[in-house]
Amino acid sequence: MRVFLNEFLARYRQELFLLLPELLENREKLVHVDPNIFSRLVLNADTPIMIHADDGTVIALSKQWLKLTCYTAAELPTVGDWLTRAYGNNSDRIALIIRDRFDDGRG
Repeated sequence: MRVFLNEFLARYRQELFLLLPELLENREKLVHVDPNIFSRLVLNADTPIMIHADDGTVIALSKQWLKLTCYTAAELPTVGDWLTRAYGNNSDRIALIIRDRFDDGRG
């Protein structure tokens, strides 16, 4: 859980700063927060958010993501499923772009 939170905070620090500025003052507080709080943050975020594991398994999708894409969570168990549905024959090319974006450290 601690590794997940550290990676989540590293990636979404700015967004969390806007949502929960008081919690950013003490990162350790987040380690002890109920994981359901993160689920609710993601689920109800105004920004479309997908959180996935390194193996591509989708962990959480925001309502906004589902609204904008018109897919259900059941249709998107993996990032690959989303890419195939969203980009069809171009899904491999888009997957490379996404992978490069994350690998370059810019997120």
